[in-house]
Amino acid sequence: MTSRLLVRLDDASPFMNRDKWETMEAILDKYNIKPIVAIIPNNKDKEVSFEDYQETFWNMARSWEKKGWNIALHGYDHCFITNKKGIVPRNNYSEFAGVSYDKQVEKIRDGYKLLRDRGLEPTVWVAPAHSFDKNTLKALKQNTSIEIVSDGLAIFPYLSYGFKWIPQQVCHVPNRSYGVWTICLHPNNMSDKDFKIFDKDISKKLETIIDINNIKFNRFKTVVDHLFFIFYILKRVKRQIINSLVKGRR
Repeated sequence: MTSRLLVRLDDASPFMNRDKWETMEAILDKYNIKPIVAIIPNNKDKEVSFEDYQETFWNMARSWEKKGWNIALHGYDHCFITNKKGIVPRNNYSEFAGVSYDKQVEKIRDGYKLLRDRGLEPTVWVAPAHSFDKNTLKALKQNTSIEIVSDGLAIFPYLSYGFKWIPQQVCHVPNRSYGVWTICLHPNNMSDKDFKIFDKDISKKLETIIDINNIKFNRFKTVVDHLFFIFYILKRVKRQIINSLVKGRR
């Protein structure tokens, strides 16, 4: 069985590094790749702010959507206010996990409205830092028309909590013979070398590239998905232990 690849771009906003995003856009256009693009509606996070506010960003975002890029709601302001991991145990800081339901409703409702007022139609949820909880999903269900979550650790897309999940597992072009793999990239932080590597690697995988319109959501998680989840967590714990030991020797 041949694997399938999706591309996801995170942290688009009026404060992004426009030159780098234009470089990424040129690569994707060259190969007719239609990614998920995660837009921060009201970016207040200095860590993902690289230029002064650009009103023209919204024209650029509308042009992305017009050519088939899938717009994702990427939180509200991208500011981490709790130390909770949430449903997907990847990071212990969050804009949403552990926050009251009413506050989450406010963030999601306002962020969703802001994007729609700018002429965009977000169809995917992408949580900052992969961190959100059941209240986040409840707020999404009751205040938006979003049905797809780009997150989770599995081999194939699956159904859970009343949503369609597209797992996000890697940050580079993988060599896999099985599964559906979402490549998450952060153009703001990529170097010229990173762009060249991505261009070279993705050019070899064009027959495997899909977008969300090619995905069938007709299954729940299987034993294989759960085993992959366990493997990922164990690998992550091992890496953290090694990093701690290295720091302890300095």
